[in-house]
Amino acid sequence: MNIKGILTLALIAVLMLAGCGGGTSGSSTTQPKDTSPTVTQSWHTVTNLTGSEGRNTDTFSIKGSKWRFSWSATVEQDEWTTGGSIYIFAYPEGKAEGEYVAVVTAPEITTSKSDTSYVYEGPGVYYFNIMAASLASWTITVEGYY
Repeated sequence: MNIKGILTLALIAVLMLAGCGGGTSGSSTTQPKDTSPTVTQSWHTVTNLTGSEGRNTDTFSIKGSKWRFSWSATVEQDEWTTGGSIYIFAYPEGKAEGEYVAVVTAPEITTSKSDTSYVYEGPGVYYFNIMAASLASWTITVEGYY
């Protein structure tokens, strides 16, 4: 093949590549932009519970796959009380005693105590069984993450 034939083939190859988008097929490969909003999860208060004695609480609903509860307990202040205690059991609705998903034990509170516990169960409906002794008050705030 002579120089003129080689140049002709090279020109045809360049034109074919240019006409085809640089070696790609004739259709566009540009992806459309995702315009859906970004969902940001955060903590949301589900319920606030208060009391001074032990009891089963009302049920509450958790939407996400994790939740937490912050609790505090304050001991009665009188001449006979030297301390108090609180035990908090978190149960799924309909579950039998002993089938709890979380438990808090604070047997020797001298004045007050507080903490936060995380539960990696959900979604579902739950309640607390609270056992308390010699407390002036207790509070529980439940928050869901969704």
